Amino acid sequence: MKDAKDQNIRVDGIYGYDRNTSFEKVFYYLSQAKAKGIKHYFIIMPVPDTALVFQAARALKMQKGYTFYSSEILSPNNAQAALTGAIGNFAPKTTFPDTPELKEYIKKLSERVGTEVNPESSAFLWGILGYDNVRIVAEAIVMAKKDGVTEINGKTLMPYLRKAEYTGLTGKIKIAEGTNNRESMDIDIINLHGFVVDESYISRWLYTIKNPDGPQINYQKVGKVSSEGEFTFDESKVVWPGNASSPNAE
Repeated sequence: MKDAKDQNIRVDGIYGYDRNTSFEKVFYYLSQAKAKGIKHYFIIMPVPDTALVFQAARALKMQKGYTFYSSEILSPNNAQAALTGAIGNFAPKTTFPDTPELKEYIKKLSERVGTEVNPESSAFLWGILGYDNVRIVAEAIVMAKKDGVTEINGKTLMPYLRKAEYTGLTGKIKIAEGTNNRESMDIDIINLHGFVVDESYISRWLYTIKNPDGPQINYQKVGKVSSEGEFTFDESKVVWPGNASSPNAE
């Protein structure tokens, strides 16, 4: 709310509800907001609940002319109606450097788990980010020990976490001054184009029963923000939200 006020954004409604709230209730809340004429929505909640909002938006014919800003990306095993309604959405995806160290890590991890690791999977993404998160703590502990620090806790370790700077598996690791955020990282902007195999809704639903990971969905890279802050965007590759041909389609 403070950020909205600082940016002169008027907030016309706030809605909060429990995890796993039913579709009927979500539909009711969203229909109320639609009736108020609210066009832009900020959603901060877990993936399954976010998927219900997109499912309700589809049922209310809100795929076009409305904007939804979500803290979570949709995945193949979400409700098919939600995915269908969200075709054209945008999401960020971290990009990792193509280094010998990363390739060696993938090789060793594949051997450890007994199956070939998919570097494009969300599990790998979170796993490798977690790897570097643990490493920065280790690097900070080493620096603290060298300085003679005998008791390691949050207070004594924090200055060294802020000093840590090295190249990890996910790129340059450094905390931005005055924050708790990573200073830089390559981020892709990806655009949901639908399903890789464009089958009927029933076919996809049956596929999901047999394959818990769900049908493969088609995210296409349409832009990038580099770790140096350079922004690129190719509008010619974009399918706009609601499967529209233009960002201004109603």
